[in-house]
Amino acid sequence: MRIILGLILLLFALSVVYAAPSEPASESYVIVRVYSGDTVWDIAGRQAGDKEDIRDIIWQIREMNHLDKNAFLQPGQMLRVPRKKL
Repeated sequence: MRIILGLILLLFALSVVYAAPSEPASESYVIVRVYSGDTVWDIAGRQAGDKEDIRDIIWQIREMNHLDKNAFLQPGQMLRVPRKKL
């Protein structure tokens, strides 16, 4: 009985570890400072590669920073932005 209970607890512990959300690797994003007049669109445009859809980058910035589509950026605010693809 103890062995079965131990195995159940072990499986539960492993499932919690593997199911836990993880932060993106630090190599996948850069930190960008917001300047006066900046918009998410402007920041995404500076990070977009030639073959990337800027709308995808805007979506990623909003997701990474928990911004809704009507969020106002403040000068000095720091945002996680997907790293520019070469």
